[in-house]
Amino acid sequence: MGRRYIKPNTLLLLFLPLAVSQLTISCTKYKTAEVPIVLAYYANFEDKRPVSSVPFNGLDYINHSFIYPDALDMIDSRDVNPHVDELVSVAMSNGAGVLVSLGMRKGSLERYVAIAKDSARTERFAGLLVKFCTDHRYAGLDLNWETPKVDEALLYLQFVSIISRELKKQSLLFSITLPGQYDKTYFLDYVKLSRQVDWINLMTYDFGNSDPLKCIHNTPFGEIVENVDRFSEKVLPEKLVLGLAFYGRKYGNVDTFTIGSSGVKDSSLYRVDSIRQKQSDPGWIKKYDKEQEVPFMYKPSLRELVSYDSDSSLRIKLDYVRERKFKGVMFWAIDFDAALYQNSFQRIVADWRGEK
Repeated sequence: MGRRYIKPNTLLLLFLPLAVSQLTISCTKYKTAEVPIVLAYYANFEDKRPVSSVPFNGLDYINHSFIYPDALDMIDSRDVNPHVDELVSVAMSNGAGVLVSLGMRKGSLERYVAIAKDSARTERFAGLLVKFCTDHRYAGLDLNWETPKVDEALLYLQFVSIISRELKKQSLLFSITLPGQYDKTYFLDYVKLSRQVDWINLMTYDFGNSDPLKCIHNTPFGEIVENVDRFSEKVLPEKLVLGLAFYGRKYGNVDTFTIGSSGVKDSSLYRVDSIRQKQSDPGWIKKYDKEQEVPFMYKPSLRELVSYDSDSSLRIKLDYVRERKFKGVMFWAIDFDAALYQNSFQRIVADWRGEK
């Protein structure tokens, strides 16, 4: 299922030549651990992009989004049900594994906390998650309890530890996804957490969430580096996965073409194809912030400012991942790349990884 590790086997001592042969085959198919992984979120409820149109080349894993805990501690899987079997089958045939993402929606945070307060309740829920993964041939689970609070730090760790234990019994992968701004989760015990998971996805995007009434870069590289440096003090680089945004954020009611000016952040996104179209429109004025290594553009007639990533700013982030020898990259979301432009961002990621 796209995994790139081989577990010890006592038969290795008896059948060493065969084991060496199999090891060679595995390394050829799945590459070596030194090659960064590429992971994409697939949130079909966002854009209704059919599985048949997803470009799987260059992907190691897909996070299928989302399932949720319901009011009875059961699994609400309505978002993934329509296409789970097709997605897993097609991904596996392309050498990729699929993890199901346990996400957040209205009421989920309270349910996570309630479950985590009772270890027996957590174990029952973990058992349901393991069964759901094995029933649908998922390679593992991705936890998106994204906003634990200071007084929930121990509960979060207990929740993660119990789920990790149950997943490991079935040799299933386990990742957690958290904000890329260190100050939002500084209170978590990242040393202990990193021991429980295969990797940690950092959402190093949506930096503008800190002030929705001010124009702020969506993915400011300088700030990303500052934050990831702080994570790196607690987490080994081979456990960190950097998030990439396959979209831009827009602000309305903007009177000056400057980052930091007053504006109202729009809840909607500009996906790659929309950004490409605006780049070719002479009505949009474009600038590049050399300090943060990201572009932004402004249309005076609309009083609209857009913060986004270009091909070059995306490559800067990718080169940073390779330089720091991180586990790899993930992006939100594969649905947002531009089929009209031949999935341009994903091709950049694949070329960076050394695959055409």
